[in-house]
Amino acid sequence: MLERFDRQPLLDYKRWEDPGELHYQSYETRHDFSSGPWDECPGLFLPEKVLDTCFRANPIPSLENLKAIAFIAWVSIEETAQYFDNARKQLTEQRVDDLKRETWKLHPLYKESRAALLNKCTEANLMSSEKSMIWFSES
Repeated sequence: MLERFDRQPLLDYKRWEDPGELHYQSYETRHDFSSGPWDECPGLFLPEKVLDTCFRANPIPSLENLKAIAFIAWVSIEETAQYFDNARKQLTEQRVDDLKRETWKLHPLYKESRAALLNKCTEANLMSSEKSMIWFSES
């Protein structure tokens, strides 16, 4: 039976450990390797996927875990720490935005229709140009 796709190369950790360079298994070795769920997930071994998966499992890893994650993702410990810091920061910002959105949903103006809001703006002379009126009515 002929395969109609090239399986993604698997990382060859032994060859990577010795010289410290990034290596993949040869095509022949990868071709002889058994099929599995890794064939169904494109980009499974990309560093970003590995780091993202590890962040979801453990957002605040210890130094030992950080070293292991860096090794698995094939990036430096500093890059791994920076990725985790940025991911935590984005998560915090997302949480703040969600809280602001929920607060805005409780505001009485949120329940009014677009036409009612446009009328209120024109009555209060808040719409000074046609451009802003068009933008507001389209959004």
